[in-house]
Amino acid sequence: MTARTASRFCCATTQLSEAQVVKLIGTTKDTIQKVRDRQHWNSTNIKPRDPVILGLCSQTDLNAMVQAANERLAREGRAVPPPPIPETEEAA
Repeated sequence: MTARTASRFCCATTQLSEAQVVKLIGTTKDTIQKVRDRQHWNSTNIKPRDPVILGLCSQTDLNAMVQAANERLAREGRAVPPPPIPETEEAA
């Protein structure tokens, strides 16, 4: 798993905790934090990628994690972020 892939979760699904991202795509908490803080050594070249298309997790698993995160945010009284705008083929 690369930092580039981690970027997809960090940018598009900000409601996921570091532990959820680690579980889904098999990266480290340190990598996730560096990508989120733009402190990763390759942060200027990191672009969001869909981990489902890359085969790092299933769409079902991703949806379940996002739903669980949204429920947690609602319980905590925090705002649930809107779903990300789908990428076009040209932007990918």
